[in-house]
Amino acid sequence: MCVCVCVCVCVYAQLPKEQLRAEVTLAHLGYHELKEGWAPVPVYGALTYPTMLMRLGLLGPVRSIRQTSAGFLQAPTGVATICFMSAQSVSALMSWNPEITQVGRSDLI
Repeated sequence: MCVCVCVCVCVYAQLPKEQLRAEVTLAHLGYHELKEGWAPVPVYGALTYPTMLMRLGLLGPVRSIRQTSAGFLQAPTGVATICFMSAQSVSALMSWNPEITQVGRSDLI
């Protein structure tokens, strides 16, 4: 099942991120003014993973009055792009086969 839900910072702060990590990807979609005259707030997308992640660029912009800062889809490309990655279950891999896991980790660094 494919689901994308936009959540505000209040909801994002309360989410059990470590528990959701295996099934849900949280993506920062930028700061948005949700109603005329309101202060911009950060908006996050909660996406079922990995099904929706590949389609995120096709969903279109968040429907808001205006976007006041870029989200991760507007990251610069070409000259320099900062990217963060987290690997799931590294401790389980280390206990299974430390040598292979270490080789894989060294490829990422």
